Amino acid sequence: MGIFRDSKVSINASALHTATLDSLAEVVIAVDINLNIILWNKYAETIFGWKSEETIGKKISLQLKLDAFTGKTREEIRQDLLTGNNFFGEYNVVCKGGEKKVMLFSFSPFINPKNELEAIICVASDYTEQKNFKEIIKSHENQYRKLFELSPSCILVLNNEGVIIDVNETFCRILGYEKEDLFIRDLKSLVSEDTNCDLNESIRKVLIGEDFFREIPTRMKSGSYATLEYRITKLSDKSILVVANDISDKKDAENNLSQYRNFLETVLSSIDVGVLVTIPESRVIVEVNKTAEEIFGYSRHEFIGETTEFLYPDETAFRNSYDIGLEQLKKSGHMKFENIYVKKDGTHFISEIFSKPIKKEGKLKYFVTVIRDISKQKESELELISAKEKAVEMSKLKSNFLANMSHELRTPMNGILGFSYLISQEVENKEIKEMADLINQNGKRLMETLNLILDLSRIEANKLDLNLSNTDLVRVVKDIIKFFELASKNKNITIDFSCSNITCEIRTDERIFTEIINNLINNAIKYTSVGGVSVKLYDDIIDSRKYIFIKVIDTGIGIPQEAQSYIFDEFRQVSEGYSRSFEGSGLGLTITKNFIKKLGGDISVKSELGKGSEFTVRLPYSEINAMEKKTVENQTVGVITGGIQKSKDKKRVLFVDDDNTSRKLVGVLLRGICNLDSVSSGEEALVKTKYSKYDLILMDINLGRGLTGLQTIKEIKRDTKYGDVPFIAVTAFAMKGDSEEFLSNGCDYYISKPFDKDIFILTVKKALKI
Repeated sequence: MGIFRDSKVSINASALHTATLDSLAEVVIAVDINLNIILWNKYAETIFGWKSEETIGKKISLQLKLDAFTGKTREEIRQDLLTGNNFFGEYNVVCKGGEKKVMLFSFSPFINPKNELEAIICVASDYTEQKNFKEIIKSHENQYRKLFELSPSCILVLNNEGVIIDVNETFCRILGYEKEDLFIRDLKSLVSEDTNCDLNESIRKVLIGEDFFREIPTRMKSGSYATLEYRITKLSDKSILVVANDISDKKDAENNLSQYRNFLETVLSSIDVGVLVTIPESRVIVEVNKTAEEIFGYSRHEFIGETTEFLYPDETAFRNSYDIGLEQLKKSGHMKFENIYVKKDGTHFISEIFSKPIKKEGKLKYFVTVIRDISKQKESELELISAKEKAVEMSKLKSNFLANMSHELRTPMNGILGFSYLISQEVENKEIKEMADLINQNGKRLMETLNLILDLSRIEANKLDLNLSNTDLVRVVKDIIKFFELASKNKNITIDFSCSNITCEIRTDERIFTEIINNLINNAIKYTSVGGVSVKLYDDIIDSRKYIFIKVIDTGIGIPQEAQSYIFDEFRQVSEGYSRSFEGSGLGLTITKNFIKKLGGDISVKSELGKGSEFTVRLPYSEINAMEKKTVENQTVGVITGGIQKSKDKKRVLFVDDDNTSRKLVGVLLRGICNLDSVSSGEEALVKTKYSKYDLILMDINLGRGLTGLQTIKEIKRDTKYGDVPFIAVTAFAMKGDSEEFLSNGCDYYISKPFDKDIFILTVKKALKI
């Protein structure tokens, strides 16, 4: 039985009910207790798109995708409706075309006379547009609230009495309050009492239409104040909008700028360079500092408004300066050059100027020109150039003096050492032999001092070059130890050597290394009377780097603690002046330290007075060059052996030297070895070689007047018969580069005076191939 059909209701009445439902502007749907649709009015057809006949008998939940009854049994629905628990709410539905709508549904029970649930009446209205509009309104409210809270400006809303009714997070964050601290609080309570502002009066004026804009110090929660820039305007008759910005940093910046401006003015007035500020096109001066006034002699009033032309000697100088500056500006963006200016009193001076453009909004606004009077500097430069030229000349004179002194000392020392040695070896008179030995020993001492002075001069002139080669340090040290064995024996002390390796080969300068060890051992023996000298050589790793260590340890007199700080200084000794106990120049350790430094190492000393000293040399380990040919020449030459050649088999040798002593010494040394002719000049040598053929020529380099030794060699070699004849330079020139120069200009061998007898004879025999 239909819900609108009853045996007591006429057909006309039923039609009337249906027409009434169809005329309603609301959706009316009826479903039976199984939720099948039994009524679908005209407005339902309009809203959902289905005709009544398309829906009758179908499940409402399937037809509209309605989830109002989802999860409930029929009995639960009946009980809910019978107990008055009507359904009412928003539900999403899907129309025939797939369109989704939001509907406001009301579900009511239809109870029959037997008090049974016979149907459910569903009345619905389209809520889609209202829903969308509310969501838009809510979205806008959220956006505005977010803008309100996240605004970088402080925002407050006041009522018409000036009480805070809303405030954003920015205001709270800047002043350190919580929102709860500010609600229902008078804004005036946050304003500094010292401010000259009647806030209540200002709010009254805002309410009648005036705007308020002012900087006001505002109290923070901490008790300090922040400067806020307030703008207050009317929102409505009952509310006021306050927007404020924290300008504390701006005020601080303004104060700092003011202080900085004062600072700059102070600096500009106190610096010792002149400063001119000019307009680029006209070169008119707009600012000038105190120093510029002092430099030129003009007052500030005389500068301002004038072009810079009056500061130049003439118009040409003014134009030239402009052209030079413009060219530099194009190249580097600034101007820097020297200029000649004229003072108020007419005197000229040289200045160095530096000018830089100042731009504003990309346009050239000013030139700031710094002017420094360099007249005195120029005078100093001229003096410095003159002094440098004199220093170079003096250095050259010093080098020439040292070379001459070296030559003049070595030449006579050659005779002194040579003849004293020969006398010592050949005479039998013990007293004369001792005197000859003393002459030889003192001559060697003098040569040692000379060599130290020459080494020091090379170090000071930075002319000490390294000649690196593969060097077996064990061999070198052993040779030096062997050389000092006799000296230690004569003092009745021991000398020994220990090494962690059989060989220790590195790449270094063998000559300099030899000098280092020689000086240290020589000192150790000199200052030791009891005990002995020990030399140790080993390697070690420090901070992942390999080093070579050489220790020279003695049991000598030791060094006082206070003297250890200066023993490496030039000409310094532990015993000095009239109380000096030991011979020496005081240069040995100075040169040794410089030699070690040149090799990249260092030296240290440990010593105790009366117990001895320990010198430690540390050198960086340098890998040998595997490609370098290994050549080991024994520098200690023994006694020359070999029988005396018969006179008819002797080779002919010519010795050219202007020093009679040297000629006589060489004549004695080569007696029985060769047939020797001696001459005193290059010209005599040319005569001799023209008419005779010699197998070897010994040539002094400085022959006094006339041809030099090198010139003589060149002339002799013009004769083809001397193309293969060797030449030995026997000379007192022993400065840096001398041997290289002579060997590259015709000499095959080089021997410096004073020479060792055995080395001299060995070199001659080597050249003669005998």
